[in-house]
Amino acid sequence: PVLALPGMTMAVFAAFVLLMGSMALGEVPQSQDWLVHPFTQETTVVESSVPNATLLTLSNGLVERAFFVQDGAFCTVEYKHMISRQTFFRGISPEANATLDGMPFDIGGCLGQDSTHYEFWNPDVYFSNLTSNPKAFQFKNYTTSKPEALYSFTPGRRFSPDSIIWPPPGLHLAVAFTAPSSAPSYFKDIIVMVHFEMYDGVAALRKWVSIHHEGSVESSPSVEVETLVMEILRSPNYAPERITVIDEDFQPLPSDQQTLPVAQQVARSHPIWFLDPLYDQCCDRELHVPFTSYTVLIVGYPFNIVYGNTTGPGVVVSPGTSWASMSSRCVLHDSDDEERKGLGIKKYIGIVAPALYENPLLLMSTDISGYPAPSTPFRNLVDQSAAAGFEFIVISFGANGFCGLCSYELYNDTWKAWFREEISYAHEKNISVSAYTLMQHNSWGEETPPSEQVLGVDGQRHGVACFATDFHANYRADVIAFILDVGLDGVETDGQYEGAACADNTGDHRHNGLMGSFSAQTDATQQFNVAIKAIGGDQTSADGYVFTGTNKWNHLDTDHFWSLPFWEFTTVSRMYIWDSTRTRVPTAGAILVQDLATTSTACGTGASRMLCFD
Repeated sequence: PVLALPGMTMAVFAAFVLLMGSMALGEVPQSQDWLVHPFTQETTVVESSVPNATLLTLSNGLVERAFFVQDGAFCTVEYKHMISRQTFFRGISPEANATLDGMPFDIGGCLGQDSTHYEFWNPDVYFSNLTSNPKAFQFKNYTTSKPEALYSFTPGRRFSPDSIIWPPPGLHLAVAFTAPSSAPSYFKDIIVMVHFEMYDGVAALRKWVSIHHEGSVESSPSVEVETLVMEILRSPNYAPERITVIDEDFQPLPSDQQTLPVAQQVARSHPIWFLDPLYDQCCDRELHVPFTSYTVLIVGYPFNIVYGNTTGPGVVVSPGTSWASMSSRCVLHDSDDEERKGLGIKKYIGIVAPALYENPLLLMSTDISGYPAPSTPFRNLVDQSAAAGFEFIVISFGANGFCGLCSYELYNDTWKAWFREEISYAHEKNISVSAYTLMQHNSWGEETPPSEQVLGVDGQRHGVACFATDFHANYRADVIAFILDVGLDGVETDGQYEGAACADNTGDHRHNGLMGSFSAQTDATQQFNVAIKAIGGDQTSADGYVFTGTNKWNHLDTDHFWSLPFWEFTTVSRMYIWDSTRTRVPTAGAILVQDLATTSTACGTGASRMLCFD
């Protein structure tokens, strides 16, 4: 039955219900919608007073995160979307957690919330109880600054909008913590920084941790960071549906965050939402459905299904050096509508990864044969491209006369001189050129020497290069030098680091064994991408490292894709394109005509698959 107020007509009642529903969801008219019109409020950090403490609030008018600060105590006490007015905070947690030289430490956090009632937060009750955890790293101070550019980018380059602001406007809050008195004496030289970065006009927050060793080699030993969690957030039961957590390599998967955190079931390679052991320890457990307890967001270096082990980070921080972690990037949503959530993700990605907006009209070259004479097929393609209005040629994997920047091409001066002339011919026609390389060095171009391959958890070599070796560092440096030498305009990277474990701690492996190889190989990949951007290079890729400069990566990419029957090929293609464009900016992806032109008997012609498309 429906209860209406006396004298209320059904039409009025229906309008009343719609109004109440809109108010409950925090919906706003399109004329005021932050996804439709620029939201111009600047990001700020404001101090205010609460009983016996300071409240530090980081806000941009769309998202707010507030911290309780008192002596050594520092903990999140609010995290909400300002438009929907929904809070994503349910209970206090440390800001981070790390194992240093075998000893686990919370970073910040507070004591004082009733441990039998972590399902609800009441600031009026708990604020006066909050104190620092004496066993945790203690709050020291905080500083603010403007966000720094993640990589080199010039607005307007390669047809990107010249109105882009880079680096993005916003605020970087860096919070310093020092070791507790119970820690070993040499920890006095260790500063743990927790970083928060919020940008103007987007409902998102980036968070990461850095470890700084301020001691000297003579007086202080190195410190090993064995484990690290950058974000611990106790949230209400609706949070997994309204927070999108973006991985460092940004491989978006549909609805992966709603999956229960069971390793065999997750769409991700690792879970992020967990059971809260302190949820509802008292009296009313029967009032809550089981899913509501899976509301602790934990983002760090966990056990990873692909890697087959914990991912460390396993870094060793020496005196006088520092190290920064991967980032937790959370986009907060004001609606359950999947399209609207996708728009929020796109807006954030476009602000922090503007190289995705570079959009030359490109095609692939599958034949540069002819050496040492001028390459007739390549030059014909250049001429046709110029006539048809194309702007960029990528020399493809498997192209005739090309080995993917193998050693012969990287170090043969005669071949490089020839290739330089081919690039110059394209430049004379205003055509830019990049070329493919397989960074894993497995099965195409050349083989990686066994000692430079990953040593798996099973004790076997697996053909894939370990990225954290001197051998691979030299290869990456030589690719950069080759680009500059011959005048290439960029590179197409395939097989960037995808999670292969390496337990080798001998020879030129620089990653502290299995514990450190995930972090070291990820860092090596990202540093290479940043170096490509530093020389103004374009980077198309099979892997989505967009936060370090990838310009495009595939809408669809799996080694088994081409073995599918034609009907399944087309169906899966459409699924890939739909799933990826829901969360990517429009210019971020690519599906290439030549990828569809493989010979197939499945459509009845035995000819190019292109003939099967209407």
